[in-house]
Amino acid sequence: MRGAPANGEQINSARRARGLTQEQLASIAGIDVKTLRKAEGSQRIDLGTLTKISFALAVDIRTLIVPTGSLQELEIRRRDAVLRWHRFWDAHDLEGLLSVFHDSAVVHLPGGPDIPFAGEHRGKEAIGRAHEIAWSICETDPVGSEDFSLLTSDSSVILNGKKGVRLPNGGTVKLTCLQIFTFAEGSDLVVDQLVEYDTLSFARLLGLSPPK
Repeated sequence: MRGAPANGEQINSARRARGLTQEQLASIAGIDVKTLRKAEGSQRIDLGTLTKISFALAVDIRTLIVPTGSLQELEIRRRDAVLRWHRFWDAHDLEGLLSVFHDSAVVHLPGGPDIPFAGEHRGKEAIGRAHEIAWSICETDPVGSEDFSLLTSDSSVILNGKKGVRLPNGGTVKLTCLQIFTFAEGSDLVVDQLVEYDTLSFARLLGLSPPK
């Protein structure tokens, strides 16, 4: 089953601490208020929706999810697949990176027209082109284990952390990035990858959009 059990008590507490009604938080997060009520009722919620709630509340998504307990063999293989994806990304190893994905996988990369690799990319060929464009535009520093965390929830693994983005002037800025990898049923192949980061800051720092 997709999604994750929401920590309703934590969502409710964070919302009240910010003086928001359910209707106000739902509007800020861009979700239906009925969905927010389900989340506060500790029902199973889509991870993309929980991401929107965490962004709206400015809290770590891990605090909004009830842990699933001890890792089973398949969960361990899925976590390893995400770690391998990370290593392949840093090494610009396209063949290795694509080996993590299912043939019919979809990758969702945020951003407007200023970011050439933004959009929904279906299938390995499209995913490969998107990564090649990203590598040609943006250089990143390899990350250590202290720079990110992994959270396993049912069929998904959440990668949350900071990535060092190299600037045209030679400097480096770390941007927070959250990625949700969803796996094919009973498999350690990724069928869906959702990426979230501050696209406005990214475009501005790399000179992809005019300064305001």
